[in-house]
Amino acid sequence: MSKIKYFTQPLLLAATITGIKRNYNRMLSEAFVRSLPSDLRFPVTFSMLHEHIAGKLADPHVRAIVALSPTERVSLDVDLDLFNNLPYAEV
Repeated sequence: MSKIKYFTQPLLLAATITGIKRNYNRMLSEAFVRSLPSDLRFPVTFSMLHEHIAGKLADPHVRAIVALSPTERVSLDVDLDLFNNLPYAEV
């Protein structure tokens, strides 16, 4: 079995609001996130530690690829604590 982290719509919204405040490079718009279904899970398909904002050294955060549908993926910079506390599914 593997553990796969995932976002819910409220968790994506929290990541988006934090990302806007911190000027992260890869973000979604708040309006777009609010338009997503609230009853779905959005799995993280890739993640890596990232330490730059606009080419300058920054506090560590996570760059994640998140699946919004079977065919749509987005890249998102996420607060490290928020990412570490994401729920996961065992598959």
